[in-house]
Amino acid sequence: MSINSDLKKEGIEVVSKLDTLKVNSIAKTIAEKLTSAFSEYDFKTDELFKKLARLNMYTAKVPNGLSEANYFYKNTSIYYNEKIDLNDIYKYALHECIHYLQERKNSSRKAFKTWTL
Repeated sequence: MSINSDLKKEGIEVVSKLDTLKVNSIAKTIAEKLTSAFSEYDFKTDELFKKLARLNMYTAKVPNGLSEANYFYKNTSIYYNEKIDLNDIYKYALHECIHYLQERKNSSRKAFKTWTL
């Protein structure tokens, strides 16, 4: 099954890809927040930023009842409801970026395990 089919099954319809500047801004903000909030884990802000900046992020039409943001593990992407204000995206991004960081994949890129903070 293709990613588009999987998204359609969830009711998610891509509107547009977020530009690199916005993704980098989100990645920087989230990396700083996580580093600060979990200082006992010795996270490195620049390493977290690099991981998060590689995520594909999109605005999408999302059905009622689905979260304002959704991490889709099959293609390592985050889909934000097109109706949210992009200036408020950070509060939704934090939760989804944590999902991404929790994910583990085997050598064939299939998710198999998550860990918790």
